[in-house]
Amino acid sequence: MVIHEVHGGARHDAQKSCGNTVVAFPLAARLWRFSSHESSGPDFPAAGPNGHSCWECLLWPCHYGAMKRVHPGETGLSRIVKVLESFDLGKSVLTPAEIVRRTGLPHASTYRLINELVQAGFLDRTEGGVQTGVRLWELASRESRTLSLRNTALPFMEDLQNVIRQHTQLSILDGTEILYLERLSAPEAVVNITRVAGRMPALITSPGLVLAAFGDRKAQDLIMSTTPPKYTDLTPTSTSDFRRMYAEIRRQGYARADGWVDEGVTGLSVQIGLLPPSTM
Repeated sequence: MVIHEVHGGARHDAQKSCGNTVVAFPLAARLWRFSSHESSGPDFPAAGPNGHSCWECLLWPCHYGAMKRVHPGETGLSRIVKVLESFDLGKSVLTPAEIVRRTGLPHASTYRLINELVQAGFLDRTEGGVQTGVRLWELASRESRTLSLRNTALPFMEDLQNVIRQHTQLSILDGTEILYLERLSAPEAVVNITRVAGRMPALITSPGLVLAAFGDRKAQDLIMSTTPPKYTDLTPTSTSDFRRMYAEIRRQGYARADGWVDEGVTGLSVQIGLLPPSTM
């Protein structure tokens, strides 16, 4: 560790004739306005067995049959995970077609899952598509190891931030990446591209340096096996000197990265806590 509306209501179904097949779909789905059988384009699937395509037909399998697995052994849960993981910090609102492209799942499976996730509150409909829902945030914000860690560290982070008047962040090491759990900022603080629940490469960030330095050899080897992303001209291009760097960090008790992510910005990190970084 480093210190650096769910809309309820009864379901209303409508029926729509689709060739010689009748399918049921939630009335809310019609708000997507993908109902024209003559429409074509990247957001519509190829014509079905009856000679035409329609978005509503994708919500339930109808003539396409039950969902088929893309990969042997792939479960319904793994598909849900793929849909949820298709959202990232740079793209928080996605259309169903974008989710299909990002996940590689079949149209029928994806549109059906999206609809079910909306009904469960894990996704919310919004202008331009869907986004992660309030219900998902609610469950994630309940008691967990990361939440307990944040609540414990927050008073100390506030004290530190009041003194330095710069960004103060809490992060943990997750494999070869740094996961940011909390961030306190100030109006006059320097540029910072990180965000809460965001990730950065452990190899070239000050939190990653300090957690690797105080971690075990296996964690260091794993991090050093990655390719350093080039953010600035000062970003290291090789890990050949990292063993010496880790030893120096252990000696001085903190890690410093000057301009590695943003030129003119220095990151300083110290390890806190009793557990080894690789277990947190």
